[in-house]
Amino acid sequence: MPSPRFPETSSFSKDVIGRYVCNGLDEAILSGDQNPRPDLGRTYPRPDARPFDVIILGGGTFGSALAQHLFANDVAGSHRILLLEAGPFLLPEHTQNLPMIGLGTADPTSVADLRGLQPDKRKEWEKEVWGLSWHSNQKFPGLAYCIGGRSLYWGGWSPMFLDSEVPTAGPTPWPATVVNDLKTRYFKEASD
Repeated sequence: MPSPRFPETSSFSKDVIGRYVCNGLDEAILSGDQNPRPDLGRTYPRPDARPFDVIILGGGTFGSALAQHLFANDVAGSHRILLLEAGPFLLPEHTQNLPMIGLGTADPTSVADLRGLQPDKRKEWEKEVWGLSWHSNQKFPGLAYCIGGRSLYWGGWSPMFLDSEVPTAGPTPWPATVVNDLKTRYFKEASD
């Protein structure tokens, strides 16, 4: 689905912040196109356009901290970094700094239970941004699908991986240097 070219309007607001802070994947991919794009209002070539060097999946606490770290440490400014988030831009700041607007976590459920609900009841469960990202027999309140993720709700929640989640040996090992960097540096930075 192509991204809208202009801010969308609801009964209560015009989404100027979301429209110009975020881009859809289609726009991100087109930003690497060197050719003129008159269909998008760009009649000139972009010889500086190029593909992304790094793509980070998830704009929650850790993904945002990783993107910032990579950006800040790229002293030559030569890398293009793309941060992909499944959900929308939701709030301009942490919910703890806003009046109570009813965006709290959803009640625990499972994908199977949600599939059994009528659409109107499913919307009540979602509470604007909450969703389930995997199937489980354990009921779960879901993840916040929005930039900032759970950290918007829980003051920077960024749990460390368990050793069993990042094995450095066995059939699907993680590189030991990556695990070391995660444990000794990046999780602390994300938490901070």
